[in-house]
Amino acid sequence: MREMEERLIRDSDLVLASAEALYVSKRPLNPHTYLVAHGVDSEHFAQARRATTEIAPELKGLPRPIVGFWGLIHEWIDLDLLQHVARRHPEWSLVLVGRASVDCNGLSPMPNVHFLGPRPYASLPGFAKGFTASMLPFKINRLTQSVNPIKLREYLAAGLPVVSTALPEVRPYDGVVRIGTTPEEFVKGLEAAVLDTGEVSVRQRMDAVCKETWEAKVEYISTLVASTPRV
Repeated sequence: MREMEERLIRDSDLVLASAEALYVSKRPLNPHTYLVAHGVDSEHFAQARRATTEIAPELKGLPRPIVGFWGLIHEWIDLDLLQHVARRHPEWSLVLVGRASVDCNGLSPMPNVHFLGPRPYASLPGFAKGFTASMLPFKINRLTQSVNPIKLREYLAAGLPVVSTALPEVRPYDGVVRIGTTPEEFVKGLEAAVLDTGEVSVRQRMDAVCKETWEAKVEYISTLVASTPRV
């Protein structure tokens, strides 16, 4: 498969990489390789800040603060880290929105951990409005070295405080995102995040991704396509 991938890259007129690590590894194979990170539907997630947006009904009545996550719960999610957070702060509600495709039996019995299953994309601003803070509890391994989580920009576009493990693609947002390199640092980051709800901080987070729209990404890609010589 590696040989097939390399042949495809060499034969392509244009190669787009969604993460720095991918860009660095693929560019030697083709000089027409460009880094194009994911975009975000800023207007959609900004609905979380509107008075007319209802908090997701599943969150009503849960003890606050609510620390949330949405996305596929798969082998790249650090379930041990989530257990550590849940044990350290049993008074918090940890809400996980999305399909679980791994064994979560270690987390499921914990009374402050709530698995809500898949929810429609349209409902995410309502969840963001109800979250106090959000998290990216990814394992750090060879796979995630090239992960560029779309939900990072979605959380920021909703104005949410974000705490992440040390994913390389999160590093450029250091300053608006708290990064925990150990379980204890991750917890401390969340402890600060649940208090960081002021309007100035909210605006800084939204401003950090306001230009990273899907429309802007398409315009950039269109420019690259138009300027790439055909061979």
